[in-house]
Amino acid sequence: MFKRTIVAFCLLLLFTSIYSQNSKNKQELSVTLDVVGKGAPATCAHADTSNYYFATVNVLNTQDTAISIWVFSCSWPMDAFAINSQSIAFRFCFRGCDHNVPKEIRIPPKKSVQFYGTISSWKKDSSIARIKVGFKYFRTADALWDSEESKASQKLYTMIWSNEVELKDNLYSYEIK
Repeated sequence: MFKRTIVAFCLLLLFTSIYSQNSKNKQELSVTLDVVGKGAPATCAHADTSNYYFATVNVLNTQDTAISIWVFSCSWPMDAFAINSQSIAFRFCFRGCDHNVPKEIRIPPKKSVQFYGTISSWKKDSSIARIKVGFKYFRTADALWDSEESKASQKLYTMIWSNEVELKDNLYSYEIK
């Protein structure tokens, strides 16, 4: 009887470690960046739009349970993303925002949320050819309210970096993926 208990316990441990959601080797989210093409939304018309690119960021839940991410309802392009360049930013030409509050986005297992926006460079040359976007994975709404320095120092979010892409105009072209 004692041997059966030990065998059952070992099998339980093995099963739990294989199928655990908290695997140390796998991130909860995967981030993919696509640069669609050069251009800017009409709401940005007052600015110099020569170095704007339309982009999509796909945040995929790699787990087999639903997870929640938190972003601000209006300022998510600036607060939820970082780019690995000092002269490029995820931009948002405001159309007005009366209520910038934390918003929970629940992502079902193996599903994703797509963010649409623009990336802009304030350098006129083309020395920045390749970029990555980092998604700030906030697990709670409270963490959104702290200052950027406090958020980073207290590890209130996990930065998940995307693939590296070339910053180029892809409009009126195609590619096989």
